[in-house]
Amino acid sequence: MKFLFVRRRGLGFGSCKGMAQWINEETGHEAKVWRSDRAFPYGFVDEDTVAIRWGCTVTLPVRLKVVNEASGIHTVNNKARLSLDLHHDVPDLQPECMYSSGMIGEEPLTAHSKDWVVRPLTHSRGRNLEVVHASRWGGLNLMAQEYPAFTGGWYARRLIDKEAEYRVYVMAGRVVSVAKKTPGNPEDVAWNVAQGGRFDVVRWGDWPLDVCEVAVRAAEYAEIDFCGVDVMVEKGTGTPYFIEANSAPSLPYLSDGSVSYRQKVMAKAFAYQGVDYERLEAQQESGWQGYIHPALYEGVN
Repeated sequence: MKFLFVRRRGLGFGSCKGMAQWINEETGHEAKVWRSDRAFPYGFVDEDTVAIRWGCTVTLPVRLKVVNEASGIHTVNNKARLSLDLHHDVPDLQPECMYSSGMIGEEPLTAHSKDWVVRPLTHSRGRNLEVVHASRWGGLNLMAQEYPAFTGGWYARRLIDKEAEYRVYVMAGRVVSVAKKTPGNPEDVAWNVAQGGRFDVVRWGDWPLDVCEVAVRAAEYAEIDFCGVDVMVEKGTGTPYFIEANSAPSLPYLSDGSVSYRQKVMAKAFAYQGVDYERLEAQQESGWQGYIHPALYEGVN
């Protein structure tokens, strides 16, 4: 079997390179990374090739078997739309939400006496974020005058005083890896590693299962084969809440050229799944063993 990692310029170079390297060195399969603005590698592709979209929605030859269809990537990349849909369909997954009246005809909810994290409809990497108290809610529709990023509308979620934040790597309904975020500044609202800080891999037996459950449910709702789901835990209540999903989650490629743990386990899960991405049901009653992807755990006592 062959695997073609499909990425766009400026996205996922190290992540895809490490996974392809591990597949080529450790399995009987072949893997290659293709950047979508370059000539398509027809010489590599055959009827047994699986194309893995790493956050890339470029049109692919119809004969290819595709992991992460463009529709699923569009769903998780449209963070405001996904937040709105979750608010309507599965509101327990995330904090209470509000929306600018110009967004898809949605009227704002009652503000109550709370702080809100306000974002423009399009955002990334922890940028363009404002914390606003309910007392200012009546003026939020004028935010475009103060912050140009909000010109096209905004959405907001209740500010959570969080004690922890995780990234959960989900594939086909099971968990491949869990990493805990250590922010550069714990006082920041967005604990985005691009703004400083680090990820620390959590051992299987220490996985926070309620966090894993939120991540698995969010990925299932988005109808995406794999993604990295960010989940925060509220201080005091311990309640886990969905933040966002990433269709091209960062996987570190080590400076010495070796494959990192997260690259290895993701590549191992891809090789295990092959073309079969039927969702695997999590078994909550079995603890972390009921969440872990079988590529990592089968045969392990």
